[in-house]
Amino acid sequence: MADVCTGYNYALAGQDVVPIVLGAIGFLCLAKRIEGRFPELKLAVYFAATILVIGSAFAGPIRKTLLAGGAECNSLDWMQIPFFSSMPIGFGILCWAVLCLLRDRKVSFLPFGLAIAALFLLASLITHPFPLVAAGGLFAIATGVECALLARRERATLTAVLFVLYAISISALPAFGSNDHGGAVSQQWLEQGTNTVAQALFAVATFRLLRAYQRTGTRSVLVEN
Repeated sequence: MADVCTGYNYALAGQDVVPIVLGAIGFLCLAKRIEGRFPELKLAVYFAATILVIGSAFAGPIRKTLLAGGAECNSLDWMQIPFFSSMPIGFGILCWAVLCLLRDRKVSFLPFGLAIAALFLLASLITHPFPLVAAGGLFAIATGVECALLARRERATLTAVLFVLYAISISALPAFGSNDHGGAVSQQWLEQGTNTVAQALFAVATFRLLRAYQRTGTRSVLVEN
């Protein structure tokens, strides 16, 4: 069997840091927006953001740096486990938290928790991470759609459009990810480029969502005083 990691280089690994940083900015802004309305969800949303960033770092730039240094591909498969595991948990929590914002009340996490547990059980039974990756992607898309609805409700049309574009970009990633072991490093560049665009859209959109909320909150305080 050919070495599917041939061609990996430090430039590929270095570029993979960019979408992670952009995603971290987006997660931070979204977490602050959620925390502003539901302070009791602070621990949950920051936990979600942290594991998503750590999981992405292990599977992305850290793993690819080692591959560029000559490590054998199969020996580093374990480094993708944190990423596969963090996706449904992290985005599941964020999806639930944004749903709380949409409904303007704290909804039960039980359905989300049961769904995530079932996904891990299914993945262990079939000994393949596909259910985790697929569900994580769906949760990410759902979070983007929820944020778009929230922005639209707050009459932030441009922000809503950015979230929709983010959701569309994320939905395109599985087509590239399915060929991750196909041996074409050019495919990796295309996937990373698409992910960078998606995370940039997410970072800008969540920043605008947070800024609009902070401005509204400041005005409310001034009126009350």
